[in-house]
Amino acid sequence: MFSVFVAAAAPLLAALAWAWALMTLEGPWSRTAAVAIAADLVLLATVGVIGMVLGRSRWARRLCIGTSAVGLVVGAFLAFGPAWAAAASLSAAALAGLTGPWLKGWVRERPAALGPPEVAVILEILLLAVPGIVGAAAPTGLGPAGVVGIVVAPVAAFWYAKTVRGAVVAVRVLYPVAAVVTGVVEGGSAGIVLALAGIVSGALAWTKGVLIAARPLTRRSESVRIPPELAPPEILEAAGLDERGRPKR
Repeated sequence: MFSVFVAAAAPLLAALAWAWALMTLEGPWSRTAAVAIAADLVLLATVGVIGMVLGRSRWARRLCIGTSAVGLVVGAFLAFGPAWAAAASLSAAALAGLTGPWLKGWVRERPAALGPPEVAVILEILLLAVPGIVGAAAPTGLGPAGVVGIVVAPVAAFWYAKTVRGAVVAVRVLYPVAAVVTGVVEGGSAGIVLALAGIVSGALAWTKGVLIAARPLTRRSESVRIPPELAPPEILEAAGLDERGRPKR
């Protein structure tokens, strides 16, 4: 059990280390872009760790593998230093722990029978990843419209995850429109990526699986009267009814 929690905590530690490296080491991104990437790495790793520890979910394990690998990719653009060495070591340890035998028997090997549809999980992760993706595409920084665009994405993701009223409308209409508008206003490579994120997430949101995850196909059924002719005689007798379902006198 101890090895499970160590393997699960390693991706979050690696994300925190890369966040520190982004803030302290020289790289191609401006301060606002580096903050967006760093914060998103920590956010995604946190969601993945919680999903592994509490939900034992396969998607959470894959998400943690992805954040650890992305950390190494980000590190390739940063100057070498003690923070870089520490972050790279933690990412390597996280990948070893996540792909090794330590989580076998803890993380489910098959999808959960009552789990959300795969397309709904992909939509959630995409929305949560928007700040980091847009930040990486904006080495010179983000303007006010870009900042609004990357903030709205995780808000829509958490809104949808809570399946509160209006969640489906938020991911199908409100966020895609906001992403395209803020992307056009922002302009540049960041604006293009932001608008594309809105279009892709909007397309995913209009699939049936996304609707099912927010509104499960369960309805409260009304009781249906069974004709007495179909009921076994012993049940009618025990209930004090005759063959027509009427109380015996």
